[in-house]
Amino acid sequence: MTLAWTTNDFLNFANCVDLFNDLSHQFAYMRIPAPSVHSLEPLMDNYASYFQDFIKYMGPDGSLYAVNGDPTFSMAMYAKQRAATGVQTQKYAYHSTAYRWKASPSERQVLGVEYFGCQSPEAEVEQLLMLNAYFNQLGIKDLYFELGDVDLVNQVQEIGGLSAEDLSGILHAIRQKDLPLLQQQMAGTSLEPDVQLAIAKIPLLFGPPGSVLAKLEAVSKAFCISKTKQRVQDILRHINQVAPDLQIHLDIGLANRYQYYTSSMFKVYTADRGTLLARGGRYDHAFGSPLTACGASIDLNQVNEVISMQKNKPFTTTDFAILYGPSNYVQAMDLASRLRTRGKSVLTRPECP
Repeated sequence: MTLAWTTNDFLNFANCVDLFNDLSHQFAYMRIPAPSVHSLEPLMDNYASYFQDFIKYMGPDGSLYAVNGDPTFSMAMYAKQRAATGVQTQKYAYHSTAYRWKASPSERQVLGVEYFGCQSPEAEVEQLLMLNAYFNQLGIKDLYFELGDVDLVNQVQEIGGLSAEDLSGILHAIRQKDLPLLQQQMAGTSLEPDVQLAIAKIPLLFGPPGSVLAKLEAVSKAFCISKTKQRVQDILRHINQVAPDLQIHLDIGLANRYQYYTSSMFKVYTADRGTLLARGGRYDHAFGSPLTACGASIDLNQVNEVISMQKNKPFTTTDFAILYGPSNYVQAMDLASRLRTRGKSVLTRPECP
């Protein structure tokens, strides 16, 4: 048993997770535990070929989320198993810890939902609505939703004759929306002039939906845009029907480092500071799965930082936290009772194994 003075961070994390569990249940997502580093090893043994696909899908910057691999990968494998028994439509929610290795390791707390077996844009719209409701209940109401599609950039990657170095440089410039750098990266390559001209327009395909969809026609001679345009318009139509007040901006030139996304992508920012709170998108048939899929994840660390800067806190303050195990539950409840009789606010929670 552990007794500690609570910090704002601890309180915010605990309450954010509780709120997420309640809200995901309201949207009919079934909560399942994400695998830990210990339980990932048999998963890798059973799905070695799929795990190799997972490594292949990760981006060129060397980032790799571990401990539970990537929750998306884990959920996809679980959904694949259930699909084999005839269960097609599946909805899961999870709370996960992800470690990222780059210059130095960092730990992130992630809340996520995955919706398998739904081809309709209703899956994306539902998750956007859930994210909006979640952040609103946390008092984060001034939000900026970015909706995009990776198909255009995927077509760039399929162009033949480019070296891996040239392609990596072009994608980086598109991701940074750096037009001079993009033109520099394309100079001297085997790309035809009309293709270079079309690629140079991709970083400009962001902003209000109406203007972006009009600009999209400018790349139609070099790239197929019909599916991208139709998907985006379908999602926007559903949003306008159920949540017309959402502040939606388009970015059709998304070049995200998580390369398992297959079409639509979305991100949620705070409108004032531009803090990225959540991201998601569609990854149909990824990781060897036969299912269509759409998922979203919330960066709880970023959410906690935003909450800490709010003047009106969404949660009440707590004086102590008592973390208990199976063997000392009674003692923990007794200690909590004695502290509360002294006027202290006490949070009790099971200790993580």
